[in-house]
Amino acid sequence: MKGKGRIQGRGFGFVMAAAMAALVIVAAKSFYDYRSGPFKAYADARTETYFAEHSGPFCAFEGVWYDWDDDETITLGCLEMKGNIREGSFSFAPGPRATSSFSVSGTYNIDSDSFMQVVGKDREGKYVKFTTMIYVEDPEYPTQMIVIDEKGEGGFYIWQRQPPG
Repeated sequence: MKGKGRIQGRGFGFVMAAAMAALVIVAAKSFYDYRSGPFKAYADARTETYFAEHSGPFCAFEGVWYDWDDDETITLGCLEMKGNIREGSFSFAPGPRATSSFSVSGTYNIDSDSFMQVVGKDREGKYVKFTTMIYVEDPEYPTQMIVIDEKGEGGFYIWQRQPPG
């Protein structure tokens, strides 16, 4: 009786382990489908509808943003639809105390996942394209922006004023 009970106990444990593995696989698949399936398509459709209805410029990020610690300035223009692409003017310039001499002028876009894509030229005229993560405390009326670089380090920018002109 002792031997038979041990075999049945192992069989029950195997069945339970297989059931738990199946449950984990179903949960992972459901999560993946939720993130990239019809819900994402629905969100993308809502974004396209929003821009179709609000075809005017989006100026919440417009202005001069300054990072006091690193002495760097980002100037952003309003985002406007140009064909089916949304873009605005972008420039990045270091100040006299900055440790970097990198500067860029071009265009930018901010997507719904809080990533800023920048396309432009550096001070030597070389083509530059990069994507960086941003965080703002209030997307409708931002006054502070954290820009996270490829090393995972953040620059803290404070809105200063409207750009000249």
